[in-house]
Parts: sequence; C-alpha cells; structure tokens
Amino acid sequence: MTTSQRGRPIILVSGYRFSKHQVRGAKFHWKCSTHAKLGCRAILHTLEDMSIVKCHNVHNHYPQTVPSYRSCYVQVTKQE
Repeated sequence: MTTSQRGRPIILVSGYRFSKHQVRGAKFHWKCSTHAKLGCRAILHTLEDMSIVKCHNVHNHYPQTVPSYRSCYVQVTKQE
C-alpha cells in the first residue's frame, strides 16, 4: 500500500490503482481510482491486515503504466 499525491491510501493490483472508499466494521472497501473519471466499476474489499476478501478486478480501461502517485521502493541487499 502507498499513498496518492493527496495523501490518500492506494493499493496497486495487477497494474490497476484502487483508492480507499469507505470502512465498514473491519472491512475496507476500495474502488478503482478511475471510478469517477471513467466510471470503472472494479472493486476490492480487504480486512485490516490487507488480506483481500473480495475482488471484482474487471476494468473498462487498460492498466496505468506510468504511476502518477508517490511510490515506496525497497532495496534488498545481501548481508554477510
């Protein structure tokens, strides 16, 4: 999980960005980040530990190829 330019939570799944829409109990509801602009109806539901419990990953557009949000990069180094 990372954050958008406005500091909102974002999940990246198979090249598609999902933004947090609402919280109901222990379940987080996410919508495709193009929902408002393109009307994409793809959704995710996750639990607090970020395990996916529902995934309707059918989009009406291609994946975003160039991220326009702030990313986190992790460098793995070998320890001796």
